[in-house]
Amino acid sequence: MKKTLLAGALALPLALGAYYALRQPPQAEQGLRSGTFEPPREAPAFSLDGSDGKKLSLRDHLGKVVILGFGYTFCEEVCPVTLAQLAEVYKKLGSAAREVQVIYVTVDPERDSPERLREYLAAFHPSFLGATGTPDELAAVQKAYGVVAKQVVSRNAALPYAVDHSSSLYLVEREGKLLGLVPFGTPADDIAHDLDLVLKMRSSPGTSAGAVTQGPQAPPGSVLVNVNMIGFDPASIEVKAGQPVQLAFFRPNEANCAREVVFPDLGIRKELPPGQIVVVDITPPKSGALGFECGMKMLKGQLIVR
Repeated sequence: MKKTLLAGALALPLALGAYYALRQPPQAEQGLRSGTFEPPREAPAFSLDGSDGKKLSLRDHLGKVVILGFGYTFCEEVCPVTLAQLAEVYKKLGSAAREVQVIYVTVDPERDSPERLREYLAAFHPSFLGATGTPDELAAVQKAYGVVAKQVVSRNAALPYAVDHSSSLYLVEREGKLLGLVPFGTPADDIAHDLDLVLKMRSSPGTSAGAVTQGPQAPPGSVLVNVNMIGFDPASIEVKAGQPVQLAFFRPNEANCAREVVFPDLGIRKELPPGQIVVVDITPPKSGALGFECGMKMLKGQLIVR
C-alpha cells in the first residue's frame, strides 16, 4: 500500500519538529534503536470504542508499555506485515509481553466495527486491542498524533476503496509519555530490544530514565520521511505548486541501500548518513509529479504537486 502524507498536516501538536529528536544509532546496547521523542511528552489522550466491547483510553493502560498503531482491517500490505511482526515481537519478549499492550486505531470507521477489529486482531494475537469511533473522533486522534489517512482507489477490484495512511508505531511508556517512533520495516529484534529497555525504565522528573542523548532534530513544520528497507515512508507527498516545502529524510541505520536521495528533475543530490536527519528544501515550480529516489534507484517516491 502506498502511503500519502499531506505537506503541512504534520502539525503534530506535540510537534514532530520541535520535540521529535531522531538520534544516531547507539554504540552500546543501552540506547533505543527507534527514533525518540526528546524530551518525552504526554501522549494525547483519547476515548474510543474498543474491540473488547468497552471504552478504550490510554489512561486505562497506565503501568503498561503501549505500542500504538494506526491501520485498518481491509489493508492488504502494510498492516498485516506490521501486526504479524508485533506478534513475533511478543514471542521474543516471552513473559514480559504481559506488560505490553498493542492498541491499533482504525483509519477506516466505515468498515471497521469493534466486532470486526476483534476478529481481525485475534488472528495475530489474542491480547491485541483495536479502537474505532466516529469519523470526527478518529480524525481528532489522527491530528493529535500527526497521522494522515486518505481514501484512494483500491488496486483490488473487489474492494470499494483503500486507505493510504501513516505506518509508524508509537511507543508510550508506563506513565503515558511518548518515548519512541518506530518506522515501518524496523526489524522485530530492534522493536523487542527497545521494548525490553522501556520496560526496565524508571521515570525521573522531566525525563525518562535511560533516555538517549539528544540527537539531530527534524525542523518545525518539516515533513518527516523515513527511509527503510522497502522504500520511503511516506512514498507520496502532496504539496502545492510554488509553496516551499521542507523534507526531513531519516535513514535509521546502515541496513539499506539508500545512502543518498536524488531529485533527478531538480538536480538535487543529498547524502543520507545513518541516524541523522537530512533536510531538503524544495519549491515545486509547477503541478504534476516530481520524483525522488535513492542513489541506486531501488527506492522511489514522489511529490504530487497540486
